[in-house]
Amino acid sequence: MATGECSTRVEWLEHRNRVLEAVTAIASLMAANHDIDMVLDRITALTRDLTNSDMAYISLNDAKETFIQYSTGVQTEGYRHIRMPLGTGVLGKAAIGRGTVQTADYLIDPSIIHLDNIDEIVRTEGVRAILGVPIRVHGALHGALLLANRTPGVFSPTIVDTVTTIAHHTAVALDQSRRFRAVSATLAGLRESFDDSAERLQALQTVVDLDALLSESLAQRRGLDHFAHTAAKALGSDLAILDAQGELAARGSIHGEPELPAFASELGRQAFISGRPAIRDRITATAATSNSEHLGSVIVFDPVPEQLLPRVTRTAVFLGILLLFERTQRGEERQRDQALIDDLLQRRKLTPSGAQRLEALLHTGPLSVAVLRTVGDSRTQLDRKTRDSLSFSAEHHGIDGRRFLSVEHHDHICILLPAQESEDILRSFISAMKSAAADVQCALGGRVDHATDFAQAHAVALTAMSALRALGHTNRIYRADDLGSLGIILAAQNADPHAYTPLSEIQALIDYDVAHGTELTRTAWLYSENHENIKITAGMLVVHENTVRQRLVRISELLGSNWQGSPRFLDIRLGLRIWALKTT
Repeated sequence: MATGECSTRVEWLEHRNRVLEAVTAIASLMAANHDIDMVLDRITALTRDLTNSDMAYISLNDAKETFIQYSTGVQTEGYRHIRMPLGTGVLGKAAIGRGTVQTADYLIDPSIIHLDNIDEIVRTEGVRAILGVPIRVHGALHGALLLANRTPGVFSPTIVDTVTTIAHHTAVALDQSRRFRAVSATLAGLRESFDDSAERLQALQTVVDLDALLSESLAQRRGLDHFAHTAAKALGSDLAILDAQGELAARGSIHGEPELPAFASELGRQAFISGRPAIRDRITATAATSNSEHLGSVIVFDPVPEQLLPRVTRTAVFLGILLLFERTQRGEERQRDQALIDDLLQRRKLTPSGAQRLEALLHTGPLSVAVLRTVGDSRTQLDRKTRDSLSFSAEHHGIDGRRFLSVEHHDHICILLPAQESEDILRSFISAMKSAAADVQCALGGRVDHATDFAQAHAVALTAMSALRALGHTNRIYRADDLGSLGIILAAQNADPHAYTPLSEIQALIDYDVAHGTELTRTAWLYSENHENIKITAGMLVVHENTVRQRLVRISELLGSNWQGSPRFLDIRLGLRIWALKTT
């Protein structure tokens, strides 16, 4: 990779880290404050800072118009209080939700519907380039998040992606604020009326208390398991959290761990489609959603009464926020680890974050490089099942996520893990995948003590993987140093199935055994492996020594009388070793 490309990628990764920090700051503000004005003002400031733009602002819609409500960097009062009919200008087009809208030079752009009074305000502010992204809450348009510059130009894909990400979290903030205001307003009204139902007052107070508990759980950033435990404690019921595919992601236990019914995934999907909680056979399900996307489901092991359903619904709202945050965080971690592997393979100077990550991995000792493939897949993916199986196997042997790394690399998954525990972890992983009806091939390469060791260790692991694929074995671990030069031959054979193979030297023995039910190939292999010692060979075959001598005569007839001393003997022995690897 050219120096310029490397510098650009590093800058991009640093920018994405800043985006993650901004999203974290927004989530913390949402969790700790119900002052939406303060949250949205902070969002505009973060957006302007992240994109290095002249100004950033949020517009909100009413029945016919959209108007700027929050802004930073705007200099004129006229621009700060623009109101535009929906569909006009960049502001009005973005606010009606027809996707991302941008113009490189607003005043001369013929694709924009211009209004004379608005053009004058824009001219006075000096605005040239504008970018707008719609803000949607549960499918309904509420406005747009916009950038503007006083110089013309097209906004880069990185900036568009950044604004889109922040607009998504702005929508979550608006939704949370709307819900909180509705509950608080209703609660305040109930308190003012002594005739209102005390039971309803208590139910609404419980929702507010639940908000406080779940907000604290989000702010602590302790993950899905902690959130599930907090939610179960707040609801007073055992519950399970399912991911978007209906797989169990976490449990919250109060009384025990009830068996998850087979229909739980279907019930969660039903709750998503209907937009309300679904109840079946004493199980209640609610869906966590975002912009018409099903993020996951909360499964409560109780038939929740109608008046308490808002508590479960609120839990699902907070679950959605957590899942969105974790998705962003996982994406950043994958990008960071992928960049580290690429830099190690290309022997480039590591970025500060990459060097810090590698230092943490090497902190307790040397590492092993492993590569693994899922049998039958042209390109093995690090999906949730594979990722969870790796994490579980590592944790089972006392290794947390900071001490191992796994990334997709071309047609395999590349893993860096502590050398001492590497084989035990991989055996546990293979067992877990086999239980999930997935066959894998796994090869261990060389040892890594320093960054400069990785490329060679990875190359050795790939050679062992090619040998493993040539042999066709699954659900076992191959070490490159156990194969020696045989691994190189098998790797070449895997690359070209029509290439020469030492197996051809002993094909006559293999064919004879198949036709006559004999063990000439096994006899030849043990005889050569035991330095042509008839006594040891007979003991391993559990036959008389004369039987071995008789078999050797037949082997000589098939391979040639001088097969043990001819120049072909090395090829014959390699062929016997490959045969043994394939059949044992």
